[in-house]
Formats: sequence, structure tokens, C-alpha cells
Amino acid sequence: MDYLEDRESCPTLAVIGAGPKAIAIAAKVDALRRSGLQVPNLIVIEKQGVAAHWTGAYGYTNGTQTLGTPAEKDVGFPYNAGSWEADGPLVVTNTLRDSWQGYLVSCGHFADWVDRGRPRPTHRQWAAYLRWVAENIKLKLLAATVVCIDIVDTHWVLTCRNEMDATTAMLASDGLAITGTGPPRTVPGQVADHPRVLDGRNLWQHTGRLAALPSPVSVCVIGTGETAASIAVELLRVLKSGSTVEVVTPQGVLYSRGESFFENQLYSNPLPEWPHLAESHRREFLNRTDRGVFSVQAEQALNSAPGCLRTLAGRVTRLEVREAEVLVYISYQHERECAAYDYVVVAIGFDPVWFEPLLSNSARMALRNATGIGPDAGITANDLERIEFDLGVENLHPRLHLPMLAGLAQGPGFPNLSCLGLTADRILQPYVNEGRYGLVQRREAVFERR
Repeated sequence: MDYLEDRESCPTLAVIGAGPKAIAIAAKVDALRRSGLQVPNLIVIEKQGVAAHWTGAYGYTNGTQTLGTPAEKDVGFPYNAGSWEADGPLVVTNTLRDSWQGYLVSCGHFADWVDRGRPRPTHRQWAAYLRWVAENIKLKLLAATVVCIDIVDTHWVLTCRNEMDATTAMLASDGLAITGTGPPRTVPGQVADHPRVLDGRNLWQHTGRLAALPSPVSVCVIGTGETAASIAVELLRVLKSGSTVEVVTPQGVLYSRGESFFENQLYSNPLPEWPHLAESHRREFLNRTDRGVFSVQAEQALNSAPGCLRTLAGRVTRLEVREAEVLVYISYQHERECAAYDYVVVAIGFDPVWFEPLLSNSARMALRNATGIGPDAGITANDLERIEFDLGVENLHPRLHLPMLAGLAQGPGFPNLSCLGLTADRILQPYVNEGRYGLVQRREAVFERR
């Protein structure tokens, strides 16, 4: 990466994934460089290209769903000049070049968007915006799959496989940021790749088949977050008239997301209020505004949907997949129930610790030592909630930045799209300006062909 002529004097930051968070980091690196600040050598690793999971080509969406956050919460939002002290105003000005409005102006659609009431873009339109930013900043993407994450001395060493020619390379970095949603979570008894059991990733690749069913069907959606909401909306749209969609919710009812000014401002910039809230109140806030709630837009779509939507109180304890139906076992209070459905969609979220199987023994041991996890216990999301200001795991060196797990400790907006610019600021601050942030000397990143 040719961000600096003197590459020996700057650190290397590797980012796994090329979605919104990675593009926000890359855009901020470009803005900082153009503002005259020393920036890290950035390497973004993703085998499927920029914003691939937002296009509809790889699951997770069909590309036509509406973005859950306003488009103005783009890769630079909230454009916080305070993150960079005296250089902040210039950094913000340079970051604005990659804004959503800048993208629309470049396409000639800005006036139309404003006149239509600033509608939220579809996921596919958002992907196009992110790819425009990547082109704008001349992002150099390493098209590879990370197959091993190791720690050698004070550096991360990533083994990357090129899927085109099956060659591997090793990359050393001073810091590592892991982004992306990970694979869908599962429930006991769930059968992989079964035509009657779908999930939040592959449902979108089967909507055509569901729409072609000759008669009404019954579908159970397990989950109450935004993924479940968008799936329920899509099912009611494509299924034959007379079909039923039941959402199993532990709370017994479907809650909509809080959208007041106070709630939104904690997503945009959690300081100073968030650290002073008790942990129990922070968890309650996350549950009320992000986890297990439907967005206002999803609620409006469900309210006007022509199909039949019902809720069923309880937690799913297991599935039993049969040839012509799926049995869903549900527990609520002291009651147990078994219900049969034609199809089941498991939409209970995605695994934010998806990278754990890639860790070498030394990397896994370093992570256990930093977090106090026992030698025989599995590493869970709850184990990694002690996240520092730079969105890195507490007490772990070299730095491992996990924005997807930073919500409880640092603020509710970091795991999602609510403050992408602030996410980039937090992650990059330790690597910028050695004199101001006490950066250790960098080791040159090395590729070794095997």
C-alpha cells in the first residue's frame, strides 16, 4: 500500500472483511493522509470483493431490503472533529469527500433523493455506494481467504489463501481488526442445507422457490431482531395468499426499536453518557434498541403486509426435521409445546466470534490469558465484552479490534452502521502519529509464497 513514501516508519493494520466498517477505516486513512498525518499501512482482506454481502449475490439479503439506518450515517458519520484534536476540522473536510451526499452528487441523483424525502437506500444501493468510496480512495484489496491467525513475537501473522490459484501467503501486521457478521447461529436439531430449514443467510436465495409453491404454507421464524423482521416482511410478500408466518419470541410480543433523540445520540456518539451507565442498564438499553427488536420501518411494512403474521411466546429448544414438516419444540415459563410447520427459518443472529477456529494455539492462548478464559472453555462473545477505547480486546497485545463486540463496553453504535466514522477514529488512533499516541516500532509486512 503506497500511503507513505517512508513505509518503514509506519505500522501495519490488517482488516479482515471489506464491508462498511472496513471501508470506513480505509476512507479515514485516506482522509488522514490527505490532511498531512502519518497513517498506517492498511491491508484489507476479503475474497468476495467490497460490500459483497450487501449485493444479494452471496446471501444475507437479496439486495432489495431497505437499509435499517439513515443513509446520512455513512462511512464518515458522525464527522467528529474532536477525534483528531487540532487536525480534526481538516480531517472532517477531507472525509466529507466520501459521503453519501458526495456519492449522489457524483451520480447526478442528489436533487432527486432530496425531493423524494431522502429515502433510505436498498442494500444493493448501499453496496454501490461503498464500492464508489473504495474506488474513490483507490483501495487495494487483498483478494484472499484468511485460513490461520497467529501471533509471532509482537505481531499478528495471517496465513492467506488465494482461491484463484490455491497459493498461500503470510502477512505480518502490528494490529488486526476483524469485521463481518459471521455465519448464522443455529438451534439444536437444525439440519444444514435442508430444504425445509433456512436461516438468515440463505433464505434470500430460496425466495423464488417459496414463491412458486402451489398452495399456502405455514412458516415459523425463530428470532426477533432485524434479520427476523426483514425475513417476515419478505415471506409475507412472496408466499401464496392464505399462508401464515409465526414469529417465536421469548418476550411473547414484538417490540419496535426506540428512535428518540436520546437513544439515537448514544448510537452516534456514546460519550460522555455511556460509560457512566450501570452495566445492567447498558444491557437493557441494547436489548430495547438493538437486540430482539424490529425497526420502525419493518413494523410499518408488516402492518401493511397482506399475509397473516402471528407471534408465539417462548424459546425454541430444538427442531425435529421430517420429510414433510418440521417440528418446533418451544418452552415458555413452565409450559412445553410442540408445533408443526411446513418451513422454519432460524433468524437468531450471526456468530460474532466466527474467527475463533482460525486462531493458532499461541493466538488462542494469548486471547485466553488476556480475558481470563479457562484453558478448557470455549471462547464466547460474552468472554470478549471487555473492549477498550480503541475497540480492542483489553490486555491483549498486539491489538485485536473487535467492533462487533464493543457495544456493551464502548457504545451501542459500534457493532452496527450507526457510527462508522467514529468506529474508524477509535481503531486508527493508536496507529497515527507515533509521538502523540506512543506507537511501537513497526515490523515490515512480509509476504512469503509457499
